[in-house]
Amino acid sequence: MYSKIVTLTPGDVNPSLSKDRILGYSALLVSKKGEAPFFASGLYSFKTEWVRGYQEGDSLETDEIVIDAYDARDREVRVSVYAGPRLVSWPTQADINRIIFSLRPASASDGK
Repeated sequence: MYSKIVTLTPGDVNPSLSKDRILGYSALLVSKKGEAPFFASGLYSFKTEWVRGYQEGDSLETDEIVIDAYDARDREVRVSVYAGPRLVSWPTQADINRIIFSLRPASASDGK
């Protein structure tokens, strides 16, 4: 659903759609408007061998990056990377990429 919110545009809502789809898309567009301030410093999609998702924020423009990653079973993990004023150096995009590429789904043996 998050993917649909991110990629949906007003142009996707047209009279040829069913009433239910128009109402659903309209609700998603309203949700997108509420999320827009969080995307101000950038929204990027990614896909690795193990997960896919979005990075909210650009490491050059903001002091917080949020990573939403989903495994093949659509289980979500959210990672916030904060660069506070006491840090000697800010996390770079390479640092963020290392975090993203280190994410793996939980093993099947964990029972979840």
